Amino acid sequence: MNDDLYKGKYRTQTIRFQNWDYSSSGWYFVTICIENKENLFGYVMNKQVVLTELGHYAAASWLAMERVFKVLKNDVWVIMPNHTHFLFKIDNPKEKYEFNEFGKTIKNSVSSIINHFKGRVTKYKNKENIEFEWQKGFYEHIVRDEYDFKRIQNYIVDNPTNWGKDKFYKK
Repeated sequence: MNDDLYKGKYRTQTIRFQNWDYSSSGWYFVTICIENKENLFGYVMNKQVVLTELGHYAAASWLAMERVFKVLKNDVWVIMPNHTHFLFKIDNPKEKYEFNEFGKTIKNSVSSIINHFKGRVTKYKNKENIEFEWQKGFYEHIVRDEYDFKRIQNYIVDNPTNWGKDKFYKK
């Protein structure tokens, strides 16, 4: 992108590591939200998530990602009323690495996996005339060590139990 053209005015700061290949082998934690925190995927009752039809479709779509992306290995994940959490591994042994570039999606990367998931759910919601938009982008975290991995696993598993205290909670 030409910074002189826009004088840096329209650039947003990214939290992504600029020198990291997001298709490289490793564990990743991703959170995706529905715009305005609308509870369209379901609700929590007795510390359990009860999914709507859209929530069930989102869950089935996530499970299908392992068939679409052979490099993807799921660990724990949850569809919450207005967001999702996924902890997964990319097992992609390769010799040539590609680094994050604006506007370029790398094959078998975190972005390509999440974009495909969001696209599947979007196609379904359009077909079923369900009104919602995804929040722009998504949060991702590269899991750094065993402690980080266990902390994230526990957070995801406990998310329905802690729903009332969750930062995404909306009645």
